[in-house]
Amino acid sequence: EAQRIARLGSWNWRPRTNEVWWSEAEFELFGIDPGTVSPSFDAFLSLLHPEDRPTAIHRVETMLAGADEFASDLRIIRPDGTSLWIHSRARATRDDSGQIILVEGTDQDVTEKIRAEQELRAERDRFEKLMEAVPVALCSFLLSPDGRVTMPYASHRIEPLYGLTPEQLAIDAAPVFSKLHADDVDRAYAKVWESARTMTIWHDEYRVHSPVLGDIWVEGWSAPMRLPDGSVLWHGYVNDVTARRQINDALRASERRLRLALEAAGRLWI
Repeated sequence: EAQRIARLGSWNWRPRTNEVWWSEAEFELFGIDPGTVSPSFDAFLSLLHPEDRPTAIHRVETMLAGADEFASDLRIIRPDGTSLWIHSRARATRDDSGQIILVEGTDQDVTEKIRAEQELRAERDRFEKLMEAVPVALCSFLLSPDGRVTMPYASHRIEPLYGLTPEQLAIDAAPVFSKLHADDVDRAYAKVWESARTMTIWHDEYRVHSPVLGDIWVEGWSAPMRLPDGSVLWHGYVNDVTARRQINDALRASERRLRLALEAAGRLWI
């Protein structure tokens, strides 16, 4: 009854006599009437998805070659056409000479778990594709109570900005500040701490020496939230705004030249 509740069946195999035994719950798991099928490895193989049969054969060969335990996820196709995933585990008992005298195992229905994992992976893939399509670097920034900073998440567009991979930033984001222009570092630090203190939006523009892009201007925007342990976590983006800054600088320079020209013309007219 415990096996039925856990959706788990048990079995054993005695290699010397090739005798195989399945529990009642094992038959139920496989959707088989005990009166119609005799337990055997071949019967088990016939229930497996064709792509998983080599895995099942290999694990038996591995155990016969000396392994004492194995575990793997396999797909079962029941006689009625329904399918499920099982987590199959086994352990061998050997005699003094090292020969297997008994293999005992369990098969548990893990279909819901496997499907949830598959859906999660698919969702992550969709999320990553979406993030890579966004023209800015999306990221999370975590300030721990001890002052340590990390980026738990960063899209790959962040790498050319700072010359640091998302994997590196997930461990330590402090090297980001070493990429900032010396005149901007103190202000950048101050803005982060002010946002953490007041729980207000962090927004800044600063110069970065990028190993990939050279000297650039970066704009950042993110919203903070305080975590139960006292850490502050921001979610937002950073983006290369060098071109925009250059256009704005050029416009201001043009306006200044025009103003000077008009002033000069006015003096001449007088």
